Amino acid sequence: MEDQDPENLLKRYAEGKATERELGLLDSWYLAAAAKPMPESHTDQLKLKQIIWNRIHQQDMPIEKKLWGMGRLRVILTSAAAIAAITLGIWFYLHDHTTRHQAARNQEMVRNGIRPGHNTATLSLANGTIIELDTNKSIVTVSDSVKTTTMLTASTPRGGTYQVVLPDGTRVWLNADSKISFPSRFSGKTRQIQLSGEAYLEVAKDKTRPFVVKTDKQQIEVLGTHFNVNAYPEEAATKTTLLEGRVKVSQQVSQNHFRSPSRNEKTSSSVELKPGQQSVVSESPNILIKNIDPEQAIAWKNQLFMFESENIQTIMRMIGRWYNVDIVYTGPIKSGTFSGGVSRFDNLSEVLQSLESTGKVHFKLEGRRITVTD
Repeated sequence: MEDQDPENLLKRYAEGKATERELGLLDSWYLAAAAKPMPESHTDQLKLKQIIWNRIHQQDMPIEKKLWGMGRLRVILTSAAAIAAITLGIWFYLHDHTTRHQAARNQEMVRNGIRPGHNTATLSLANGTIIELDTNKSIVTVSDSVKTTTMLTASTPRGGTYQVVLPDGTRVWLNADSKISFPSRFSGKTRQIQLSGEAYLEVAKDKTRPFVVKTDKQQIEVLGTHFNVNAYPEEAATKTTLLEGRVKVSQQVSQNHFRSPSRNEKTSSSVELKPGQQSVVSESPNILIKNIDPEQAIAWKNQLFMFESENIQTIMRMIGRWYNVDIVYTGPIKSGTFSGGVSRFDNLSEVLQSLESTGKVHFKLEGRRITVTD
């Protein structure tokens, strides 16, 4: 029986003796550790190394986490894992068993490598002035000291991400191709913002002034909590995932199509979420509620792509936004799904290679255009 001690497994890996199951264990341990956000107070690299290593040794770490579905992805290191690898003296590598033709195509993608997104955003004022935010920083704080209230819009482009601290102290992490509109000073009975795209929010507590997030399809009311909202207009549904506290989600418009929920789902036109629940607003006249792992919803904030039974079209929209590339399809694409995870720190070619290694899909990268084929 394979040894399940992390240190011995890493030694076997470095010696090239690890079995396929042991490689899977290492993948699942790493992904479970890396998906959790790092404490902001630990900025020293040596401390970060110890944090990750301690997580791997936690007794409640799952022995096997079944993240691999029809399309099996090998986890690729994020920078946090690279720190752990320095400590351990080894690297995890993607194990591709490709034909010579596939290898040649992979080399072409590497030469045409497109780097991942980075910290970039703009702050637009009501008078039309646009301020480019510092790309050497990852956060901007909007002060509420200005007595005159004006509307502001913080936007990230495709290939950009940024964190905004609102006037009340609420922290908002914006994913690529996202924007929020908010007042320079919250002066009314509610604190209201408008969101398009995806954002993770840690709302400052204020029992006297509820916090409201509006999207095209829904409205979220909260007093103080941590949650993620995926409200890209090109996606079929708007998803709100609660990590901490409680929120109320209400539909903005009535629809006339209904899909029957599965056994672990329920529907309503206005719902209150509990931690670990996700609401889905789509073409249905009611809101769907699902129980999910909330870490999956905020994987993007922790610099990971994580997929759970996602089709290739959904995955490619994520990739297109983060790497600022166009996606085209040649012929019909199989309806299979993918589960797993890869790092958002990697160049585009590495991400495409990991997807190709499943044998379910192939890519051709020309400039900033990806052609997808079976």
